[in-house]
Amino acid sequence: MQSSLFRRIPTFLVLAAGTALLLGPTQAASETERRSRSIEQATPAVELPVLGDGDSYSPWVYLGPDYAPVSALAVSPQNPEALLASIDGLDEIPVAYTAYLSVNDGEEWTHTPFRAPTLHVAYTPQGNLLALGVRRVEYSEDGGQTWSSHSMDPIGSFMYHYSQVDFRDDGQGDLWIRTGRFPESEVLRVAQDFSEWNDVTPPMPEGFYIHRIAVSHQELGTVAVAATSNSGQQTRVWITTDDGATWTMGGSGLPLGNVSDLKWQNGRLLLAMGPRCCSSHSGLFASNDVGLTFQALWAGSSHAPVNTVTFDPDDDRRLWIATEYEGIHYSDDAGLTWAAGIGGTFGLQIRLVHFDPATSRLWAALGNDGLFVSEDGGGSFERRSVGLNALPVTDIASVAGAPHRMAMSAESTTIGRSRLLLSQDGGVSWDFKDHAYELWASRVRYDASGRLHATMHTLSRNVLIRRELDGSWSEVGFEWPSDELGKVVDVHFGQEPGVLLLAGYRQSNSQHPRMPAIWRSGDDGLRWEAVLEGDSESVQIDHLVKLSYPRFTRFIALERSNRPLSPTGRIVLSNDDGRTWDEPAAGPPPFVHGALCQTEDNELYLIADVSQTTKLFSSSDGGVSWVTTGWSHPNSWQDGGPYTALQCGGEPGSIVVGNRLGEMLRSLDAGETFQPFNQGLGLVGDQVNALRTTEAGLYAATVNGLWFNPDVRSGPEKPRMLEATTLRSHMRSRVELAWIGGASSVDIWKDGARVATVENAGQFRTTLLNLGGSGTSAWTVCNAGRQSCSSTVTH
Repeated sequence: MQSSLFRRIPTFLVLAAGTALLLGPTQAASETERRSRSIEQATPAVELPVLGDGDSYSPWVYLGPDYAPVSALAVSPQNPEALLASIDGLDEIPVAYTAYLSVNDGEEWTHTPFRAPTLHVAYTPQGNLLALGVRRVEYSEDGGQTWSSHSMDPIGSFMYHYSQVDFRDDGQGDLWIRTGRFPESEVLRVAQDFSEWNDVTPPMPEGFYIHRIAVSHQELGTVAVAATSNSGQQTRVWITTDDGATWTMGGSGLPLGNVSDLKWQNGRLLLAMGPRCCSSHSGLFASNDVGLTFQALWAGSSHAPVNTVTFDPDDDRRLWIATEYEGIHYSDDAGLTWAAGIGGTFGLQIRLVHFDPATSRLWAALGNDGLFVSEDGGGSFERRSVGLNALPVTDIASVAGAPHRMAMSAESTTIGRSRLLLSQDGGVSWDFKDHAYELWASRVRYDASGRLHATMHTLSRNVLIRRELDGSWSEVGFEWPSDELGKVVDVHFGQEPGVLLLAGYRQSNSQHPRMPAIWRSGDDGLRWEAVLEGDSESVQIDHLVKLSYPRFTRFIALERSNRPLSPTGRIVLSNDDGRTWDEPAAGPPPFVHGALCQTEDNELYLIADVSQTTKLFSSSDGGVSWVTTGWSHPNSWQDGGPYTALQCGGEPGSIVVGNRLGEMLRSLDAGETFQPFNQGLGLVGDQVNALRTTEAGLYAATVNGLWFNPDVRSGPEKPRMLEATTLRSHMRSRVELAWIGGASSVDIWKDGARVATVENAGQFRTTLLNLGGSGTSAWTVCNAGRQSCSSTVTH
C-alpha cells in the first residue's frame, strides 16, 4: 500500500521530441495520459482517477521537473521496498546532497539526513546502509534515520574520494573500497565495524588508475580489480585469492577502454567497457579463468558504450546491459545473442540496470529522468522517481488566452543555477534544452504579445531576460550602476506600448542599507530610470500587481520590511503607468512579509505578518482602502510563518495560501475561514513559492517541484469591468460601453436581447438616441453563446 505522500500512478517520460516511451502494455494509464487528462484546457468535466487508498481522493498531480541522473542504486536484501540511490557522480565529480532514500518501493524519495556528496551506495547483507563520497563513508544501522561517518584518514590532507564498495552477499569477510582521486587510486580492505583499514592496492605499474573492484561471492578471499593506464595504452585486471596478500595480473584479450563495471557472475567475471580517449572499443567481456583472459560477449561500438551489467543469479543465461545510446540489451543465452533496446528503450541513455533477485524486478536509470522499474524483465517500465532530485520551482507563468504555453524558473543544485523551462502542453512535459543564461531567476512573466520575461541575478549581476516569439533569447538593456549593489525581483508591463517596470532593491555599497526601488522604461527596455525609492528600513519591492480598467491601469507594489518588531512594509500605488507612486489613503498597517493576489474583477487580497500574527486583508476598490477578513494565524516559525504564496480568483470567494512548511489552506468564503488543502500533496517541509491559476487548474511552485490541481480553476477569458457612460450632443445621446478582456468578437446585450456582434476593441457606442425619458437599460457584454459574460450594468 502506498503512503499518503506522493500518491500517484507511474510517472510518464516524454522526451523533447514528444514521444512517449517506456510505456508497457501492462500499464492501465500512462503518466502522460494522466497529466494530459488532468490539464486538458478549459474542460470542466475532467474525469480523474482515484489516487488514494480506499475512498480517499487526491486531485494533486506532480509535474516535475526532475533532474535525476542516477549513478548508483541499492536495494535492501531484507526489505526490497527499501531503496538507496545517488545522483550524478558518474564522472566521479560529486555534487552536494545527492543521496536519496525510498521506503515504499520508489513511490517517493527523500534526502538522506546527512549532507555530504555521494558517489556510491550499497546495502550490506544485514540491511545496513553505506553511502560513499568525499573523505568519508556514511553508515546507518536503522534504515537511514541516523548516520555515522567513517574514514581512513579523516584529518589528513589527502582528499579521498571513496568511489565504490563491494562485499560478499553472505556477510562473510571485509568491505572492499575503491578510493583515490585521479590519477591516484587505492584499494582498501575495511573491517565491517570500520575498526581496521588496510591498504591492499595491487602492485600495478606506475600510471595505472583503478576503475572498478569486484568481490567474488563463490570463493572467499577472491577479489578482482580493473585498471587502465593513464597513458591510454593498456587495460588490465588484477586478481587476488588471499584477501589482497598477493596479486596476479590478467586481462589478456581486453582492448583499451574505460572500465565501467566489473561483476562476478557465479564463477564467471564480467567486465563492461566504454570508449576511452581516442579508442572506439566498448562492449561486454567475460572471463572463465578467474580474470586471466577475456572474450567478447557483446562487441558494442563507439555509439553504444556499456555503462553497467546485471544478471539473474538464479539463471546464468539471463543478462542485461545498460548502454549509453542504444537502451537496454537483453540476452537469455548467457550472452551469445542479444535483443536490443528492449521495453522501448532503443536510442536512449541508460545509466544503469539492476536486477533484484528477491522480486525478479529490473530497475533502470534513464538519462536525467530518474528510475524506472519493470515487472517483466524489461518488457515494460513505469517510473519511480517522485522527489528524486525534484528541482525547486521558484515561479510559474502562462500566456494569457493560451494557458497551455507555460514557463517556469527551476533551481538546480547539481548545476548551481536556475533553468528557464518551457512547456507547450500545460506542464505535461518540459523542454530542458530551450533555456538561456546561467543565473538565478526570481520571476517569470509573459507580456500581452506572448514574449517571456525573467528577472535573473547573481551576487554581482542583474539582468532582465527576454524570449522573443521567434525563440531567440536576449538581455533587455537594464544596466546596473557599477557603484551599486542590488537585485531585481519582479517585472511587469505598462498600459502604454513599450513600458516595462522592474522592482527590487538598490544598495550603494555593502555598508549602507538596502533601498527598495522600482525602475521604469518607456522604450521596451532600452533606457531606464528609478521612479521609486522605498523606506531605508525595508528590504525590497517583492511584488508588482497590475489592475486593468477600461480607461486606465493601476499598479500595486508590495514593499517588504526587515524589522519584525517595528515593521515598515507597505503598499504603494501608481495610476499613471508607473511614473509616480503613493501610499493609499487607507492602506494596511505596517507589516513584515507579505503576498498579493487579484481576482478577475480586480479585488485584491494581501496576506501579511502584522504584530507576529499572519492576517488576511482585502480591498474592493483597487487597493485604495483595506480591511481585514475574519481569519488570522500565528506567525511563528514552527507554525509555518511566513506565508509565502497567495492565489485568488476563479470560483467566487476562493483563496489559496501556502507557507514555508509546504502547508496549503483554502477558503471558499473570501478569506473568513480556511481549511487544509494538502490531501495527497507531498510537501512536508517544502516551501510553497508561488501559486498560479489558469483555466486548466491551480499550479503550485514549490521547493519540491511543480504540482497541479484541476479542482481550482480560473474562469474562461471573458469581458470584465464593464462601464457605461452617456455621450450627449444636440439633445441626443449615445451610450458608450467600455470593458476589458473577452474573445476576439463579442455580443452586446441590452435588456436581455442581443443588439450587436462586434469585433472586440474593448469599446462600443450605440446609435443616436432621443434624450427624452428617464428609463434605463441593462447592458451586458458576452463571448459568443452567452456562456462567458461581464457583469450587468444598468444605465
